Amino acid sequence: MVYTLTFCPSLEYSAALEDVEVGADNIVSNGDLHVSGSGAIIAKVLNELSVQSTVLGFAAGFIGGEIEEILRRRGINTDIVYLESGLSPLNVVFNHGANGEKRTRFAAPQLDISNNDLMALFARLENLSDGDVLVLSGEVPPCIPADIYSHIPDAFAGKNVQIILDVPSEPLAKCLQFQPFLVVTDSKRLAEIFGEPPETEEQILAYINQIQDLGAQNVLAFSDIDNTVILLDGNKSVLKQTAQAVPFGETALNAMTAGFIAGSEDNDVDNEYALMLAAAAQRAAAAEKGVPPRAAIISIMKDLMKNHS
Repeated sequence: MVYTLTFCPSLEYSAALEDVEVGADNIVSNGDLHVSGSGAIIAKVLNELSVQSTVLGFAAGFIGGEIEEILRRRGINTDIVYLESGLSPLNVVFNHGANGEKRTRFAAPQLDISNNDLMALFARLENLSDGDVLVLSGEVPPCIPADIYSHIPDAFAGKNVQIILDVPSEPLAKCLQFQPFLVVTDSKRLAEIFGEPPETEEQILAYINQIQDLGAQNVLAFSDIDNTVILLDGNKSVLKQTAQAVPFGETALNAMTAGFIAGSEDNDVDNEYALMLAAAAQRAAAAEKGVPPRAAIISIMKDLMKNHS
C-alpha cells in the first residue's frame, strides 16, 4: 500500500478572471473546489493511474470532513487524525491575466497540532508493513517541530518501508540519513539546498549526485533549464525524459512523483518505464494546470513509448 503524508491538507477554491481589481467586486468564472496539499495531489494522480493509496494527515471542523469526503468520493482511502478544535484551511486562488499567467493566492491559517495529535499520527504510522511505501510531502507547519520528518521513520523501525521524499530543502537534508528510496527535487529546491541556483545540466547532475552520496537511493529531478526530468538511479545511471515548463510547478512536481511511483509498482518494468510515466504525468499536469485525468497521462505515455521503441 502507498501512504501519502501531508500534515495539513486543505480545501482550495480556484477560479479564473481577467484581472483583479482591489476594492471592487470581481466576477469569477470556472470556479472549482478541490482538496489541496502535496500528499492529496499525489494520491489523486495515483488514483488516476489505478494505484490505491491512503492519505494521512490532520483535519478539523466541517472543512476537514469535506476534505475526507471529497477524497473518498474519488476512491481514495483516508486515515486522518481529527483534532478536537480548529478548522482545516480553506484557501482561495485566482488565476488572472491575459492567459491566466498570474496567480494570486489567499492562504488560511494552518491547524494548531498538539503533541497528543502527533502521537495519534505516529500510532497510525506504526501500522505500516513490509513492502509499504510512505510518501512524505509538503511543508512542516509552524506548530510542529521542524525536524519532525526525521523522526517519522522511528515509528516503523525494523520494517521494510520505502520512503519517498517530496519535501522542501530543509527537511530533506535531515532525512537523507534514512536512505530514502526516492528523493524528488527541482531547480528551486536544489538552489535552496546548495545556496546557488543550477545554471547548467552538469551542475544539476553534480547536485543530485551529492544528494545520492548523502543517502538517497534514487533521485528524480525536474530541470527548468531545458525542461527535462532526470533520474539518477542506484547504479549511478542517468536517464532523461522531456518535460514541460509550468509557471506554478508544485502540482506538476507532485504528479511527477506519482507517475514514478505508479511506474515502479510493476516489478516487471525498469526505471526507464517509471521515468517515462513520471514525465507523462508531469507534462499532463502542466497542460491541465492541475491534477491531470488518466486519459491525458496515458496519451502522452503512449507517445513516449512509441518514440522510445
